[in-house]
Amino acid sequence: MGLVPKASRSPNTTLVAYALACGVPLAAYVATASAHAHWLDSGEMVEAAIELDVAHPPGHPLAALVGHLLTLLPLGPLALRVALGQALCAALACGFLFRALDTTSRVFGLRHDRVTVPIALGGTWLVGTSFGWWLQAVRPEVYALEALLVAIVIERVVALEAAWPVSDVRPFYIASFVTGLGLANHHFMMVLVLPALAPTAARVYRAHGGRALAIAGAALAGGLTPYLYLPVRAATL
Repeated sequence: MGLVPKASRSPNTTLVAYALACGVPLAAYVATASAHAHWLDSGEMVEAAIELDVAHPPGHPLAALVGHLLTLLPLGPLALRVALGQALCAALACGFLFRALDTTSRVFGLRHDRVTVPIALGGTWLVGTSFGWWLQAVRPEVYALEALLVAIVIERVVALEAAWPVSDVRPFYIASFVTGLGLANHHFMMVLVLPALAPTAARVYRAHGGRALAIAGAALAGGLTPYLYLPVRAATL
């Protein structure tokens, strides 16, 4: 039996909760997004997104590919378009953080939406409006995208652990794939997440054997595929 019983939350409550968790931060980020290249390597990231170029090591291929998609939007300066992509990533990260906090509060025995939703929203907004988080959400960089990927990994691991024991470990496979994507965006930040994954990986191995870890490893390798872009692009320079 899992730590958290299946929730009976109404769809309307779920929709409103997610809208608040993501929508309030997104409105704040969009309203304060930078229309310029900002500072440090933001200008480099804008250029890499526009030209699909190779940024400084390790290359940040995923950020360049995602940023390039945003430059196709017919909306304001190119730097602003890339910044808006980071704003969206930061807001979506708030949504996954909300889910993780909501699940965690239920693990500790809280069951009523009138309690869990405000706690999860409060924690989400506390993080989402902090200086460091907000700064990365309003400028063209790689960190808000990385925050989204880290938040997805955390949420999937929390969901799996809260439901353990389970026969379906797909949340762990998803977390592994997204970990690979994170390593293809800002590898150092995602490396710091790996120790948090280790206990879950050990639990999956004990319950489902080496095959489950092999699938997770293949999923992680799949997330690294954006790196294949770098030598291809470098060959054309």
